[in-house]
Amino acid sequence: MKKMKLRKIAGLLAVVGGFCSFLAGCTDDINNYEKQTPAEATNKVFISEKYASLAFNAQRTVEGEVANMDTLVAKLVVNCTTPAGGELKVKVTIDTLLVDVYNKKNKSTYHRLQGNWIKLDKSTLTIPEGSMESSDTLTVALVRSLNLFTSMDGYIMPVRITSASGYDAQVDYSKRVSYLTLDVTQENGVGFEEGKNSVMVTGNESFTGCELPLMAYIASDNDINVALEVDNNLVATFNSQYGTDFKTLPVGDWELSDVTLPAGATSTTGRITYKGNASQFAGDNYLVPVKINSITSPGATEPVKTMRTDVYYLVINSVSGGYTLEEDDSAFGGVQEPDRSAYKAISDEYKFTVGSWDSMFEGSFWVLDVPASVTIDLGREVSNITGIYLRANNSTMSPASMDLSYAGEEMYDATRLLVNLGSVELPSRCEHMYYKFAKPVTARYIGLNNMVAKSSFYSCKDFYIYTQNE
Repeated sequence: MKKMKLRKIAGLLAVVGGFCSFLAGCTDDINNYEKQTPAEATNKVFISEKYASLAFNAQRTVEGEVANMDTLVAKLVVNCTTPAGGELKVKVTIDTLLVDVYNKKNKSTYHRLQGNWIKLDKSTLTIPEGSMESSDTLTVALVRSLNLFTSMDGYIMPVRITSASGYDAQVDYSKRVSYLTLDVTQENGVGFEEGKNSVMVTGNESFTGCELPLMAYIASDNDINVALEVDNNLVATFNSQYGTDFKTLPVGDWELSDVTLPAGATSTTGRITYKGNASQFAGDNYLVPVKINSITSPGATEPVKTMRTDVYYLVINSVSGGYTLEEDDSAFGGVQEPDRSAYKAISDEYKFTVGSWDSMFEGSFWVLDVPASVTIDLGREVSNITGIYLRANNSTMSPASMDLSYAGEEMYDATRLLVNLGSVELPSRCEHMYYKFAKPVTARYIGLNNMVAKSSFYSCKDFYIYTQNE
């Protein structure tokens, strides 16, 4: 009986042994398949040379329009080195960190195309079994107006393969990036630099005029002569467009000399000089539009054009009575707006002893020992603002004096100007500051300007606006 069992076991072992011998030819294949980790895979996924660099050129006119293209849309596919043994999935992403790497390697100065300016129609591409190219195409689209890309340094956006999954697939790290570049060719023109074509000054007996910075997009081989003029007709247009009430000053009170932009230069400075009587400044806001009248360039083969920013706005503030300091908010005729979550402080850098400007909106305070100004962005345009409340950290820490100003969204975005409401001296002990406007205003931006300390420091910890009751 035992012998029979032994014979059966021996026979079974023989069958198993034979079966294992039969599989011996497959063993290496199985083991090879199991060894196909990403580090050892041989089918490399990559971006071909055809798509490694996608170059576009935006040709901007002096008016700031792009003449040769409506938008920027690029398309690319991914490849692999051998026919896919199974379906491969390739993930892609925008990687702006590679911009610095590219600039360093190529000695270029491209700006980053920010991730939220770009839209990818998908994040995964598919290479079907048996194919060496993705069956779908990645579409990269710029979702921001081309007119906003003004730098002649150009812009760049890297699209990178982040991973490849599927049988025998790995990323070819030397060919995993596609660089999309946008070079900007600018039609040459002369004018005032966009976003820097305005200034606010205080109108008093010490005001004698101001400088006028002019620029050219591209240095010329010839001198460029620029004639300037004060055009008071533009004041009514400005008031109508932005809902302001600026007054004019006589054209004859100003002196303007012609300006020359020397050959090879891209910037120069003119000057407007005031010759009138400073007594006429009293109690109002004045707008002085300085316009380019003509441009000539003797010897130039083509006429030099005027940029769209051909006007420099000089605002002279001397208003008084635009607001009053009240004991409390009972005279405001409005309600306090409690939500300050969208508020943001816009200002030059100051060294704070404690906190920051934004502390005013977060239940904390700031402390300064230098004269300072801040513009508060309310996050949206608000109608019928009747006044503001500002609280000092204690009764002795309010500023000695300050100016208030405001601007609507459209005017500020176009000119960075604010309308002055005047200045006020504050009492020696003043913790709660209720500023009632002479009339309701519509604004997105509120300026707290020219704040100075009574002695060493001043500090505030609250800011609220009031809006008119419906």
